[in-house]
Amino acid sequence: MRIAVPRALLAVLLLGGAYFAARRWIDCSFPLGLRGWSLEFTQICTFGSGNPAFDRTGPGPLWPYVAIAAIYVIATVWVIRSKRLG
Repeated sequence: MRIAVPRALLAVLLLGGAYFAARRWIDCSFPLGLRGWSLEFTQICTFGSGNPAFDRTGPGPLWPYVAIAAIYVIATVWVIRSKRLG
């Protein structure tokens, strides 16, 4: 399967958009890199802590950033599989 240059460039740009869309969630969930990953950080960063006082001052629920990044990834797959460009 040969990907045309415009499709490949658009796919790279969309993946970059997905990364930057999820950047705030990534920074919150992995504060010490992959070695410092814990399920508690990921749950708090994604859905919040359940304590409204903490969620207002803390990271709060960041799930919309992950949803937007997923939309970018879906668009990337669609562009790569599409035959319309290039």
